Amino acid sequence: MTLTLTADQEDRAVAALLGSALGDALGAGYEFAAVAPDLEPGMIGGGLGNFAPGEWTDDTAQAVAVARGAVAGDLRTERALDVVAAGFARWFAEGPADVGIQTRAVLQLAGPDASAARMREAAAAVHARTGRSAGNGALMRTAPVALAHLDDPEALVQAALAVAALTHVEADAGSPARCGACWSGTRCWRGRRRCSTTSPRGSRGPTCGGRGCVRPRRPRRRPSRRTPGPWGRCRRRGPRSCRRRCRWPRRRTTSWRR
Repeated sequence: MTLTLTADQEDRAVAALLGSALGDALGAGYEFAAVAPDLEPGMIGGGLGNFAPGEWTDDTAQAVAVARGAVAGDLRTERALDVVAAGFARWFAEGPADVGIQTRAVLQLAGPDASAARMREAAAAVHARTGRSAGNGALMRTAPVALAHLDDPEALVQAALAVAALTHVEADAGSPARCGACWSGTRCWRGRRRCSTTSPRGSRGPTCGGRGCVRPRRPRRRPSRRTPGPWGRCRRRGPRSCRRRCRWPRRRTTSWRR
């Protein structure tokens, strides 16, 4: 990335990663559970993986691997993707408390010493066996991709798709980039992150980084479970609800350190 960030923007970039990790650890114990609007969340642990209090989930663990790949080089290159794949494989070999179904199947097949190429082959094999692989596992680890390409939207999209393809390969002709629904959502989410990091302090900024991030509207498949609240809390949104709460002060306060 050639973009030079101000001290304030660097602070917000750090907060984007720390806030995601904090929200992940905070929400781990509430995943798929009904969350009352007046609940005071805490680092309770438990949840699907019986997490320790304060322990983050597979989302942040994979995001750490993606961040290390971004430090190693351009995430569109095999060198950086090999670092990401090695990070995924090393983390999985340690026996994490919980792993998404799609990601678990791919990492089991890829093995402990998988390269990026081997992991893509495993992802393709899993997709061929199941017939679908458009879960949201590629979305939840994507913040480091956005922060590595704040100055280049095209590179950002290419890098996000390259990282997503390590575990999720489903194509969807209805999306702008003819990719999976999860990847399309990833692009839009990255756009929001880009605007949030580079917009003036206190500004919400645009809701999307560009026209290419917008997925065509589709019919709602089931009634919304959204309930009124200061940040639009959802009844059954576990970690995502807590992450939303963590993002609110990041946009409204002067520093995550306060």
